[in-house]
Amino acid sequence: MFSDFKDEEVQGFGGEEKEDTKQDDYAVAWRQTPSTSIGGKGKRELLIESKALRKALKEVLQDYPGTSFDTAEVAIAAPYAIIYHNTEKLREYGEKHDDVTKADIAILLEEISKVQETERNDALNLTKDGKITYDLLWTLFYPGCKVCQKSFVQEEHVLVVSPFINQGPKEDEFALTLWGLDHDGENFKYLESKVTIASFKGTKEIIDLDVYPLDKWRSRDGEYTFWPSKGLGLTIE
Repeated sequence: MFSDFKDEEVQGFGGEEKEDTKQDDYAVAWRQTPSTSIGGKGKRELLIESKALRKALKEVLQDYPGTSFDTAEVAIAAPYAIIYHNTEKLREYGEKHDDVTKADIAILLEEISKVQETERNDALNLTKDGKITYDLLWTLFYPGCKVCQKSFVQEEHVLVVSPFINQGPKEDEFALTLWGLDHDGENFKYLESKVTIASFKGTKEIIDLDVYPLDKWRSRDGEYTFWPSKGLGLTIE
């Protein structure tokens, strides 16, 4: 059902109708805000309505940057990366908790799957071949993601994507903040670096990016593959 607003539309899903009010208690709701510019696309956000779902998101995504689940309004903006990268964790959480929580998580994931279907399929098909497009870079990176960064001398260093950043592609660049350690011969020191991936057209080999996820690493001859589950080492295929 749609609720009438002067400047926006809201559509809710899930939940039960309250006995003492004419409004519905939704699990989630979509809010579409018109663009302030002529020809603009406007802004579409997913509102987290139910207390059970807010609690689940807070516990599962407690370290995710830039999002609080204790505020009066919890809104997640496109491309909804926070849900994309944590789908399995949320599903597993729902299986271990009460029916209301499980049902609300199922509704959330169903709604997100509808709007992300094309991106998920495209990302899956591209990454199988070791490629990616600029618009889908957000599917590769998430807070805590281990990455390879190429230096000026073409050496590759392993770093971690900082959890305290605002990720997302702009028209001309995709920005990341990386954390790492360096040894100067005597001591280890903490490093923080801000890097950008310039916009590009078409597809690109993931390992040709200046920064790319460690689990996508391949040697140029293709003989070695990195398996994070087997520790910090290389395993011959």
